[in-house]
Amino acid sequence: PEEVPDLNVADVNSTFITVTLKPVSTDNGPISCYEFVVAERSEVGTDADNDVPFSSVKENSDDGTPYRAVVMNHDEYTAQKTVIIGAEGNQSTCELPRNSRRKRASELVSSQTLTARNDPLTSANNYSIFLRVYVLSTDGKYTYSSSDYEHYQTKPTKEEPSSSGAALAVVLIILIIVIIGIVIAIFFVWRKRSKENYAEQDGEIIALGENGINDQTDSSPGINSGFEITVIKKLDPINIDELGNCILTKHQNSNRIFKQEFMSLLDVNKDATHEAFSHETNYQEKNRYINIFCYDHSRVKLEELEGVEQSDYINANYIDGYKQPNKFIAAQGPKTETLEDHWRMIWEQKTATIIMLARCFEDGGREKCAQYWPDEGSQKFGQFTVHLDSTAECSDYLIRKFRVTKEGEEEGTYRSINQFHYLAWPDHGVPEYPYTLLAFVKRIRQMTPPKPEKGNIIVHCSAGVGRTGTYITIDAMLDRLKEEKTVDIYNFVNSMRLNRRLLVQTEVQYTFIHHAMHEEHLYGHTEIPLADLHQYFRRLRLKTHIDDNSPLHNEFKTAATLPIRITKCIDASKEGNKEKNRTRNYLPYDHNRVLLERLVGDENSTYINASYIKGYERKNMYIATQAPMENTVHDFWRLVWESLTATVIMLTDLEEKGNEMCVKFWPEEEPQTFGNLTVELASENEEEDYTVHNFSLSSTEGVSGRKVTMFRFHGWPEVGTPNCCESVIDLVNVAHEHQQNSEREESPDHSRHPIVVFCHTGVGRTAVWIALSILMERARAEGVVDVFQTVRTLRQQRQHMLHDATQYEFLYQAVLKHLDTFDQYANYR
Repeated sequence: PEEVPDLNVADVNSTFITVTLKPVSTDNGPISCYEFVVAERSEVGTDADNDVPFSSVKENSDDGTPYRAVVMNHDEYTAQKTVIIGAEGNQSTCELPRNSRRKRASELVSSQTLTARNDPLTSANNYSIFLRVYVLSTDGKYTYSSSDYEHYQTKPTKEEPSSSGAALAVVLIILIIVIIGIVIAIFFVWRKRSKENYAEQDGEIIALGENGINDQTDSSPGINSGFEITVIKKLDPINIDELGNCILTKHQNSNRIFKQEFMSLLDVNKDATHEAFSHETNYQEKNRYINIFCYDHSRVKLEELEGVEQSDYINANYIDGYKQPNKFIAAQGPKTETLEDHWRMIWEQKTATIIMLARCFEDGGREKCAQYWPDEGSQKFGQFTVHLDSTAECSDYLIRKFRVTKEGEEEGTYRSINQFHYLAWPDHGVPEYPYTLLAFVKRIRQMTPPKPEKGNIIVHCSAGVGRTGTYITIDAMLDRLKEEKTVDIYNFVNSMRLNRRLLVQTEVQYTFIHHAMHEEHLYGHTEIPLADLHQYFRRLRLKTHIDDNSPLHNEFKTAATLPIRITKCIDASKEGNKEKNRTRNYLPYDHNRVLLERLVGDENSTYINASYIKGYERKNMYIATQAPMENTVHDFWRLVWESLTATVIMLTDLEEKGNEMCVKFWPEEEPQTFGNLTVELASENEEEDYTVHNFSLSSTEGVSGRKVTMFRFHGWPEVGTPNCCESVIDLVNVAHEHQQNSEREESPDHSRHPIVVFCHTGVGRTAVWIALSILMERARAEGVVDVFQTVRTLRQQRQHMLHDATQYEFLYQAVLKHLDTFDQYANYR
């Protein structure tokens, strides 16, 4: 274009800047990409085209030079656009054709894909931002033009009072002291009255924070602020197509609208009584938290025990689902004193499904829920005997199957109960990504009838309000979304709070529900039943036009460009560790990198380019790492030794296309020593597609030796993916069987250890092998596959896992080939 319009500022915050702009004219050619470039003001001049040529723009802000914050396709920008610069590290990409060139020179554009990372800005800093537009010219080449610079200064995180306001500050301090004195006096009056009403109170008080807001969880002790809030009676439901923009609006100005909505939710139902909750027999012994009221009108009433006062009381309330009255029971996590009551409730309500959203101990060993089941075998809880039939492990949750009998019932009578125990909720906050909880909710819905005839579904965490309310709201909104294409989160939470106090306890949980529903709308339909997989894959490969990308290519592109929240690679980028990386583009994230034991006198000795990867059954099931280099062979063997693995998967040749892919890091005839470790090749067997190397490892520190087997795969071509899916499938099966056998034989405590997988950089072939392992395991366990979310999850654990659409397509082909070995998928049903 001859002129790119200037940016207009809409909002300046401490970590982001919101700009608006109108569409750019296409009179001079079709526009391919829009690029928002950010630079510190000292780095720029007056003409962006000259000051910041294409080759000088980086993909991120790590080194302070001009960088791409946001890129977008022309399809995404057809009307006035609002763009947030500094949005929590969100990534975006835009493709350019292969013959693209600069406007003023013949320098080829080095990359066919523009990649941007929208890192948060630094507070109180000066920035210059401009828009660059890439246009296809008449000679088939690409030119670019840029807008003028727009200069902004981000706000400081806290504004200090000026010296001229010193007198006012003194007055304010005096007023604050007076107010504090009044509050303290009110508190002691309230406390005195509370003691008169409730006798001695030794129970905990769950922390609410100001106006009921708590940025942590439903677990910390504290005192309710106690002042009343005007309730907004009704908000309009949100059309699902508008939810994304609605969320952006609610996040503006430091989440102002989210805060307003949450603070206006019903705090206490003043029309409801809670006499049973407050009864002196129940108050101290049966309530885990003394400010989580159990309203009388909706409480679960147990059958009274003869001669036992208040024996019908338990801290639990009926809660409606979507168009399903009393679908749920929201309960506190049982205390030791209420374990039998808990099982009485389960038995009397004919419950077949229990959902547990807390660990028994959190926050450094603080009890959140008494364990109400046996670790193995059977255990009695008063008149009930609970037998643990089975435990199925997934990386984020467990499924326990109980068989329960009751004294006095006819012999042979028992109840079968499933408990779904979610383990991925952090001690503070909410799960990092909504889809992990969504997958849990869907698994339960898959295994539970939509309108269960066997009784109410019991949901509990610790207090039975925060995580419990979040779960119930998501379940209800999934049903509403399917039927009405809208969500009604605010009104639903208010209706729940009429029956139990503080369901959805924190603003963070309230916000999380919105993001979960938006996630479901955008990407929530990627789980494919095995019976539908062939037909689904055929549709993915169809093109509507010869020049269009296939739906499969677009699905991969979406999975590869979704934002990743935790992207720090500080340890990998340290000066002493740079030489340990094959390339600076494939680094382990700090939050899940493998830490080696520190060697004396070497502060960088904990680093290796390796990442823990979640499997289907458990966390840290795999270690993805790059191929050893000359200077990292010792570190590689330390990784094998310290991780206690029995299985190593090698997916690269030593040399490909005349380039070194991996150094030869193992001995052949004679043992070889690496630091304090000695490695000996015990045997070597040639199979059709791989070689099996059996090693003996020993340490000079007197620790008993260990056996390790490496499977060196030969079937991966230098370019592309294996022609034969069966060879990779066979390796997956053989390797996992070997690892399981080794754990049974060599781990007296049945502990489980990761499988180490590597290729040249530890991201391409490695990702394919791990992803296929996860997909095959889930197909066996659940009868569904989800290639999209599997790849997305891998990319959130290690940079650029799974390179391209070809590898993505191979996963579908391999899973289908695996399924073809089973008659009508009988083994999966």
